[in-house]
Amino acid sequence: MDKYSLLKSPVTSSLIEDDYSIISSQLSGSGESEGVDENGGGDVDDVLNLHNVLREESDALPDKYDLDKITMVGESRGGMMTYLALCKNPEWLKAAVAMSAPSDIRRLIADRPEVGELLSGTFTLNDRELDKRSAVSRTEEFPQDVPLLIVHGENDDRVSVDDAYDMHKKLDEAGADCELKIIKGEGHFIGRDQDTLQYINDWVSKST
Repeated sequence: MDKYSLLKSPVTSSLIEDDYSIISSQLSGSGESEGVDENGGGDVDDVLNLHNVLREESDALPDKYDLDKITMVGESRGGMMTYLALCKNPEWLKAAVAMSAPSDIRRLIADRPEVGELLSGTFTLNDRELDKRSAVSRTEEFPQDVPLLIVHGENDDRVSVDDAYDMHKKLDEAGADCELKIIKGEGHFIGRDQDTLQYINDWVSKST
């Protein structure tokens, strides 16, 4: 991943056009990054540590960033990381968007056994570790005052749309501030059409 991949991504490029700053992490063990990819283990800290980088940047460049309006946006694996970051209740986070995000790792493995084989190389597939990475099992840990937008394509063939429905239902029952947006006719790669991009941008704007 490099800055050009962020510029090419429809969602992040659209936010950049709306004057947002984007900061992202190369997760541990990904590409040429140091460490080991734990697929939702210690690598969640790679995402949370971005706040420390922002604070350092802000100290060096006063007024460049508005640290009172930080929104976390993640798609697919990034959406899963967004869920797991929310479980740690970062007080600096003002809103979050999870797109096409797996929330039930057991369902993901049942639907796509090849993913289970991949994950088994990064952590032990026991109940403790699966629950740790399945946000649907941890909704009681989510903050109630951080708005969350869940966006999912109704025809997603990689991550079941039921993950989005189940997350929204359980978060609503837990009293969290959560909105669900299902994109009709879309698959896993959403956010490529202007209406979806505009919806996300408008939501981020009103939520921060």
